[in-house]
Amino acid sequence: MLEKKVLSSLKKDIEKFNKDNLNLQQKIDKKYHQINQNMCTQKEIDDYWDKLGAGGQTMACGWLTDKYGVAWQIAPRIFPKLLGSDAATTDRVMTAMMKMIKLDIAGLQQAYDGQ
Repeated sequence: MLEKKVLSSLKKDIEKFNKDNLNLQQKIDKKYHQINQNMCTQKEIDDYWDKLGAGGQTMACGWLTDKYGVAWQIAPRIFPKLLGSDAATTDRVMTAMMKMIKLDIAGLQQAYDGQ
């Protein structure tokens, strides 16, 4: 009987945790956005950066907030590929990105190439 009560209580706690976690994720999804679906050129990154950043604030690693306080990361579509398939390449690209405010495709590519 006691075991049943404990299991029931544990189940309720897990359900509450899952519900709270879902609510938190929905809040995060509404507040933070990542744009990288169709940007293939530096000009496209620059255009989004200028338009979304107008009246907002820039941050590191391609992040900015717009004039409404919504955070965006402006990243090129090629970024996941540039992270590479080995730890050394990933480290070079991430190190280069950490030094950037607005992401620079040429700089990321140079890091990928080991230059």
